[in-house]
Amino acid sequence: MPLPSWALVVVVSALLVGCTQHSIRAVSQSSSGTETPTELSQRDIGARVLASIDDARRAMGLGDPIAASNDVSEALSSAREAIDQFVPLPITGSAGSLAADHAASLTKLLGSFPVRVRLVAAQTFLTKGDIPDADAILRALQNRVPPRLIPQNMPLLEAAASLERAKLAAGFGTPQLRTQLSCAEAALHSYQGPARLAKVRALASTLDRALANPKQLHILLPDQVSIWQDAVAQWTKSERSDA
Repeated sequence: MPLPSWALVVVVSALLVGCTQHSIRAVSQSSSGTETPTELSQRDIGARVLASIDDARRAMGLGDPIAASNDVSEALSSAREAIDQFVPLPITGSAGSLAADHAASLTKLLGSFPVRVRLVAAQTFLTKGDIPDADAILRALQNRVPPRLIPQNMPLLEAAASLERAKLAAGFGTPQLRTQLSCAEAALHSYQGPARLAKVRALASTLDRALANPKQLHILLPDQVSIWQDAVAQWTKSERSDA
């Protein structure tokens, strides 16, 4: 039996997500209390999983199960990356980085086998059009994460994830462009960090204007989305360096 058109979009998106994984090289841990490149990568993996789960729930709230399924695909891809490439940090006592310990905990938590099983179940529900059950699973996963493990720059990570998928949607001309830009706009509006707040708010307003103009949205190019994505990535990198 042929798949419906929206299911084909999900399959294509899952394949695209699978092609964007990044490798992580293990390096020695610093005892200075700052995070090494490996620790930063480990933190990024767990944060990417959580950001994608958050975005999926936003997409479901907007009534877009295809966009939500794409988000869950990204969360599952990152969770698998955590298992495949996570390098446990050595125990260094008081000299170790507290942020690194949190990074390892978040990555282990969201890359665990039970979490991956639940992500697959959520995606199955979305494929069937069962949004309430999918949302219940993702909400339970969010609730498993202690507040102390949530990065302060999570709204920026969520916006970056949404803009990445918005760029793909702009390239393919799919209706998920509006959903992903809406998710990015909502994430930027929720940002409370003191640094770069004015710039973040300005970008959120720019996305508001694009969403309010159907003609502008119709001709929006992936290159323009990339400019917005690069700006968010730079703010995220700067905030991480300041932490």
